[in-house]
Amino acid sequence: MKIGSSADLAPDWESSPDPATVTQARGDETTLSLVASRLGVSPEDLQKANPQIADPNQLTPGAELRIPTSVVDGSAASADTDSAASAASKRMEGNLDAALMRASLSAAPLSVTPDNFGPSGSSGGVTQMPPVADPVAERAAGQQTDDLKEQLGRVYRAAESLGVKHEDIVSMLHTLSGNPPLTPEKMSKALHLFFMAKDLSPADRKLVDQAFVGSHGDPEYVDALSKLVADPKFTNASTQVKQQWLEKFQNLAKSPDLNGLSSEEKSIALHALASDPPPSADKIASTRDVLASAKDLSPADRKLFVDGLYRNGGDPAYAANLKKLIDDPKFKSLKPAEKTAVLSQTKNYASASSVANIDRLLQKNWFRAEGLGDKQRTLKAIGRLSQYATGDRQVIDNTLDKLLDPNSRIKVEWKKYPTDGKSGTTWGEMDEQKNVLSLHNGVITADNNSIPETGDPDEFALTVIPHEVSHSVNPTPVGPTFKNFEDEYRAWYVGFKAQHGRPPTNQEAMEQRISWQLNPDSPYGKNSLPALKNPKEAEKFYHFLESVTGMKVNAKNWKDVVKSDPATWPDKGQSPAPVPSGNVDNH
Repeated sequence: MKIGSSADLAPDWESSPDPATVTQARGDETTLSLVASRLGVSPEDLQKANPQIADPNQLTPGAELRIPTSVVDGSAASADTDSAASAASKRMEGNLDAALMRASLSAAPLSVTPDNFGPSGSSGGVTQMPPVADPVAERAAGQQTDDLKEQLGRVYRAAESLGVKHEDIVSMLHTLSGNPPLTPEKMSKALHLFFMAKDLSPADRKLVDQAFVGSHGDPEYVDALSKLVADPKFTNASTQVKQQWLEKFQNLAKSPDLNGLSSEEKSIALHALASDPPPSADKIASTRDVLASAKDLSPADRKLFVDGLYRNGGDPAYAANLKKLIDDPKFKSLKPAEKTAVLSQTKNYASASSVANIDRLLQKNWFRAEGLGDKQRTLKAIGRLSQYATGDRQVIDNTLDKLLDPNSRIKVEWKKYPTDGKSGTTWGEMDEQKNVLSLHNGVITADNNSIPETGDPDEFALTVIPHEVSHSVNPTPVGPTFKNFEDEYRAWYVGFKAQHGRPPTNQEAMEQRISWQLNPDSPYGKNSLPALKNPKEAEKFYHFLESVTGMKVNAKNWKDVVKSDPATWPDKGQSPAPVPSGNVDNH
């Protein structure tokens, strides 16, 4: 099922929107690049298709995004098809169901009470009440009637252009016209719901329509209902299960537990109810609990807290973990600016795992001893690693455990490293004797933003920490030996997997790491090159280079082999690089 957005429809109701294929950002997709990776498109193309996204690194899960036309299944409709659709739209506009328009625009009010729900599920689930004298309606029969007719016509044209079935549009208009005032928000939310339901079976669309009738057009309710309908679990469920879930959603949405909540809080609770079906009372309860825990936050921190709940999309596990964090004495003991730093990252990385790991971080003495700037850097790195979906999760999760486990002896410190003209800048190093992981403080900025998902800061967060933890779990003496060479290669290999979610190819290994470790100007050359002068150690190097290149390597040609074009290798450099010995997943 393709999921569509009505986000572009609301601003201009004067014209019907063009049909577009869209997707929604999933719970762990907080940046455009993550969505682009799933879709198999470049982040740049996805950004061009979505100019409304001001910050590609601050994406709200559940946000609707246009898919670049180059990857949409089936190209955009032909000019003939567009012309035919336009002609059909004009015919339908001129012949819009006369009974519907009479029902919608007459002085007689539409009843949308439960008593009028027909057992057979008649269109829209509403019936027209007999006309009665209505002086107010009579006075409004002029300009107001014309305005309503124009608005309904716009909704019809917009829905038709999005491919919503005629009978569903008619039913939608019944409900909208029976629940004034007809606002752009109501129209937008209704279109969103019916567009996402348009590919369901007729019986399933009828169920969605009946649920829409029960909403009385309430935008917050309809928005949450759209979330439920868009969930793949709902899409793939049987009609009977869909009916049960929709009925449960409707009943729980009217629960007394929602009484007393502000409009904002109610919206959060409804989104939680609609997430990850089936709907359940515990989702409302967990949302109420976390809302209660936030009562003592400052206004600015409460906004961060609420933004995180919205961005997360209603996952009860996120709400439960956030409540646990806010109630934690370690959080309560933080200074105001430090609390803001923590809640900024629970918002930026709004997933249950990120919040859980940030709470684990609060328990570490070394973290609480850091200054504000270093706390901000650490929080950003932990949040990014926790939520990163593209990498090797086993490597990443093991890495986080090595840092955050209560029994872990590793401490993190941030410091400035000088830049060397030849060897570059050290980004991090592990003191295996003192169990201190030192990280360069000039890469990740000390602020409450998320880490940009391109360039050095992102590579730093995703690769350097797993790389250095690899050294901790594979303690190796530094010296002129192949074992030391392999230790550095292993650490790079682990960091590569953490970032890319796969082993490197032979070409990637040679170009990104091996040639650098054999370069006399690199920090590693001072140990690798002397090792190559030892015949026993040199044989290990030659064997390793042969496994990478597929070429025969010896003392005379190893430098040429390192510089050779991978296109001349038997596998063209595309086979997986050699797996180093030792612990390669930081377990």
